[in-house]
Amino acid sequence: MLATMHGTFWRFPRTFSLRRSAGIAPRSSYLKVVGDFCRWNGALVLGCDDSAKSEFINTRPCKSPHGAPGQSNSNLWFIEPATLDRLGPALGAGWAWLDDDVKAGAVSDPYLFSGYDRRMIHVMHASDREARFALEVDRAGDGGWRALRAIAVPPKGYAWHVFTAEEQGAWIRVRALSDAARAGICVQCSNRDPRGPENDAIFDGIAGPAASRAVGGLMWGRGENRRTLGLAAAAAEEGSVAALGFYELDGEMRLAKQDDPAGLARVAKTEPPRDAIQVDAASVIVIEDGRRFRLPRNESYGRACAFGAARA
Repeated sequence: MLATMHGTFWRFPRTFSLRRSAGIAPRSSYLKVVGDFCRWNGALVLGCDDSAKSEFINTRPCKSPHGAPGQSNSNLWFIEPATLDRLGPALGAGWAWLDDDVKAGAVSDPYLFSGYDRRMIHVMHASDREARFALEVDRAGDGGWRALRAIAVPPKGYAWHVFTAEEQGAWIRVRALSDAARAGICVQCSNRDPRGPENDAIFDGIAGPAASRAVGGLMWGRGENRRTLGLAAAAAEEGSVAALGFYELDGEMRLAKQDDPAGLARVAKTEPPRDAIQVDAASVIVIEDGRRFRLPRNESYGRACAFGAARA
């Protein structure tokens, strides 16, 4: 059977039960919100929440406070069933414990351990003395837990382990062998990406970092049931940027210039803060809530694009 959860399509066994829990396997990852799906005329139809007006907790200092669309938009996505295995490589990450004070003998919830090419675990705590943890696996998904290995973490320290191909099981869990303050157990998994470094031809129309001439602008999904995308267009050439006016793109992919000063002003508000992302010789630096996150950068990112500094 097919399941979708947390940005991943899954193979889900029909025989799944408490004592037969093996067989769940990721197929691919995707960047959509899929509410439901069904088969239709040989195709797979997915109901998608393509944009949400209410951002819930998805508000960040590096985003414009006016970036949410004017109204929520949902749509149907028609794909061939085989497409499910050709989307992004499966990724999985989660915390079994997060800042939890645990006593010796405490056992975490099980975490999926099968279906990924690469798996690793991060273990940390804030106690003043060494803490020890045992990793246990349920190999067959029948509730039979066996010891896999032990991990010793230094005082107020951190340890990690990359699992080998021989370390297998349907589920993994962690047992505390000693008391630990603010214990953290994070599991990260991924499958290899079979795609090469070349961009697909669908992206040929997007200007690269070395382009000296480009047309672009700020975009915003309009409200009032207009069902259009607003574009504050601009043209850049040799370091000079000129405004081209306001355009609307409708559901038939027709782009038309509009005399709409209010619409232009509203789209302009979506510009993200300019100081939230910085670049130095080694990294792209994201500054958020007083914290600095360093991301690897390549040579192209260090160059200014036609519209100025590049954005992540």
